Amino acid sequence: MNIFWRRPLSLILCIALGAFSLFSKIASPYTYVLWGLAGLLLCLSFVKPSIHIKRGLIRACAIAFLISSLISHFYFGFYYKAYERYYGTVKISGEISEIDDNAYYTYLTVKVKEINGESVLDYKFLVMLDSEEISEAPEFKIGKNIELCGKISDFNNKNSDFNANSYYLSKGYSAKIKEPFDFVLSGEQNLSISAFFSDKRRDISEYIIENSNEEAGGLLVALLLGEKEYLSPETELDFRRIGISHILALSGLHLAILAIGFGKLLSFFGVGKKLRTLFTLCFTLLYMAITGFPISVVRAGIMLILASLLYLLANASDSFTNLSLSVFLIVLISPYSIFDVSLLLSAFATLGIVALGDLPRDNTKKRGLKNVVLNSITVSLFAISATFLISVLSFNEISVISPISTLIFSVLVEIFLYFGTFYVVFTRLLPLGNILIFLGDVIKNLAARFSKLDYISVSTDYSFVTVLAAVFTLLFFAFLVFNVKHRRIGVAVISSLMSLILISGALLSYNTQNQTRITYNLSENGDAILMTQDGEITVFENKAYTSARVYETLRYLKDEKLTRLDNYILTDYNSNMKAALYSLMSEVKVTNVYLPKPQSADEYKIYTDILSLNDVFSVNLFTYGNEAIKFSGFYFIALYRDTECGVYQILHENKKYLIASSGILENNGANLALKRILDSDYVIFSRYGKEYRDYNFSYLFEKPQVFIFSSKKLYVPASVKNYYENSGAEIIRTPERYDFIR
Repeated sequence: MNIFWRRPLSLILCIALGAFSLFSKIASPYTYVLWGLAGLLLCLSFVKPSIHIKRGLIRACAIAFLISSLISHFYFGFYYKAYERYYGTVKISGEISEIDDNAYYTYLTVKVKEINGESVLDYKFLVMLDSEEISEAPEFKIGKNIELCGKISDFNNKNSDFNANSYYLSKGYSAKIKEPFDFVLSGEQNLSISAFFSDKRRDISEYIIENSNEEAGGLLVALLLGEKEYLSPETELDFRRIGISHILALSGLHLAILAIGFGKLLSFFGVGKKLRTLFTLCFTLLYMAITGFPISVVRAGIMLILASLLYLLANASDSFTNLSLSVFLIVLISPYSIFDVSLLLSAFATLGIVALGDLPRDNTKKRGLKNVVLNSITVSLFAISATFLISVLSFNEISVISPISTLIFSVLVEIFLYFGTFYVVFTRLLPLGNILIFLGDVIKNLAARFSKLDYISVSTDYSFVTVLAAVFTLLFFAFLVFNVKHRRIGVAVISSLMSLILISGALLSYNTQNQTRITYNLSENGDAILMTQDGEITVFENKAYTSARVYETLRYLKDEKLTRLDNYILTDYNSNMKAALYSLMSEVKVTNVYLPKPQSADEYKIYTDILSLNDVFSVNLFTYGNEAIKFSGFYFIALYRDTECGVYQILHENKKYLIASSGILENNGANLALKRILDSDYVIFSRYGKEYRDYNFSYLFEKPQVFIFSSKKLYVPASVKNYYENSGAEIIRTPERYDFIR
C-alpha cells in the first residue's frame, strides 16, 4: 500500500527519527560502519543511474540520516547522563519544578542551575525522600529555589530487572540524588505557567474525588487529567493484564475523544465548520496545558493543530505527514523523549490507524452493527499490530484478549469520559455523583473479572514468541511500505499471524503453569520455594519480608515465565511488611496471602496494619498456626516458629520437604527439628533467623536424599560429607537455585 507514496517529507522525517534513535543506542565501531554506508549512498546519488530513480530524494534521505545520526551521537555522548560526569558528594542548587507523593515516598524534580558552585546545562534531577527524611526536611513547594547535598547516581536497582535508567532518562531526568541532606529553601515561590496548571490540575482532581469517591473519581482523574495518584494500583494492574494499559496512559485517544465531542457540541449549536475548527484548536492547546504537556498528548495535539491549520489555510491535510512532523518536533525540543515508550506506543498505534485509512474503501458506506463492529476490530488490530513488538520487548508479557478488550473498553471509556466531562461542569447543579460511581464501577469490575482469568496474561520470555513477534512486525510494516496487490488477503494474513502468536503464547503459558515443580531459590536476604501443579502457583518465602525482597519474588516468577501468584506464604513480620506487600501486589496478581498468627503485640499491630490492604486490593488474607494448609497437590505445615527461627514442612506425593532456619540447632526448636529431619526426604537449612556463630553439622541420618545448606556459617565436616555421599545423598552448599523435580 506504500504509505510513503507522494509523501517525501514523511519519508525524510522518518529516516531522520530512525537515525537519531538508532545512534542513541549503538556505539563504535558500528556507528562508523553506518556512517560509511550512508556516505556511500550519498555519493552514489550523484551518479546517473541506468534506471529511473529519484536521486534527489535518495540524496535528501542520506543527508537527513547523516545529520540526525551526528546530532544523536554528540547529544547522548557529551551531554545526556550527568551520573557519568560527577562522583562523590556534591552541592546542588536549582528550582523545584514538580512534587509527587505516595503513601511512602515524596519525589522532587529539581531543575539544576549549579553543581558545586559552577553553572551547568539544563539538568533535571530526581530526589526521592522517605517519610523519615521528609519529617526532617523543610516544607517543599513548586517554584522554590533549593540547595542540597548528595551523591549523583543512576536510577537502576541491582535487585530489580526493571530498566529504571531508560524510564527516567526518557522523562528527561539526567540523574538521581542519593542520600540527600542539608536542604535549604530560599527565594520567593516562582509560580510558572506549568506550576499554575499543576495546581489547577490538582484542584480539579480533588474536586472530582470529593464529589464522587476515590475509585470512580480516581479513574476519571486518570483518564481525564493523567493523574494516577488517586487510582487504585489494582485497577492499573487489571488494565495491564488484559492488554489495555494504554487506555489509562493519557494519550491521543483521550484528546481525540474530547476534541471530537467538543466539535460535535459546537456543531449542535450551529457553529460553522471553520469557526468550529478554530475553537477546537484552542481547546486542544488548553487541554495540553492543563494535563501538563505529556508527550503522547503533545504528539496528538501537534497533529490536530497541524491538521486544523492546514484545513483553515489550505483546505487540505495529510494525517501521516502530520504524525511524522509532530514526532519530529517533539524529539527536536526534547531529544530524550526518543526513549519514551509511551511516545513510541502512541506514535506507532496512530501510524497503524492512519495506515488503515489509506486502504481502499467501498464507495458505498455500509452501516449496521455488524460492519461497525468489524471496522472497530480492524482499527484495534492495526493499532495493536503496529505496537506489538514494542509491547513484547518492553513489558515481558502480552494479553491474549487485548484485541477484544481494547474494543470493549474503548467504547466504555469514551462514554465515561463524555459523562465525566459533563459531570465536572455541571455537578454543582445536578446530583451526578452516583451515576459517575456506577459507570466507574462497571469499568473497574469488568476489568477485574477479565484479569482473574488464568491464562489471559502471557509471558513473552519465550524465544519462539519473540521471534514470531519480530517476523510479524516486519511483515506488517512491509505491508504498509510496499505495494501489495491483494490488500484484503494481506489483512487476513496479518490477522491470522496475530492469532497464531496469541494462541501460541496462551498454550505455552498453559503448559508452564500446569507443570509440576518444586524450585528452591536462594539470595542474600532469604530463601523461597516456588511450587506449581494443576495451574495453581504457590510461593513460600522464609525470611523477614522487606521491599528489597519484592524484586526477588518478581524475578522468581519472571524466570519461571509466570504472570500471577495464587498463594503467597510468609513466615515473619517486620515494620516494612505492608509497604513490601503493597509493592508486590501492584506488580503481579496475588489471590491469597498466608501470614503466621501474631505472637506478640508488635506482630499483631503489623498484622492489623496489613489488613488495611483489603481496602486497596481484592486479596484474601489468612493466618495459619500449626494446622496443615492444602493447596493443589501440596500440603504446608508450620511445625515451629518463634521470633528467631522456624521449622516448616511441605508434603507432596509422599515426599517430605523440611525447611528449618540455620540457627535452629542452637535454639529451643532443635529437638523438634532433629526429629522431623529423621523422617524427611529433603532438608533445607535456610538463611532466615538469628545470626549464629559457626556451627558444625555432625548428625548422620539415613532417609534424607538432599541436604541444602544456605548459611555460610553452617559447616559439614569431611567425615559427615563422605557419609552422605557414600549413601547416595546429595549435599549442596548455598545454591542460587535447585529443582527438586527434574
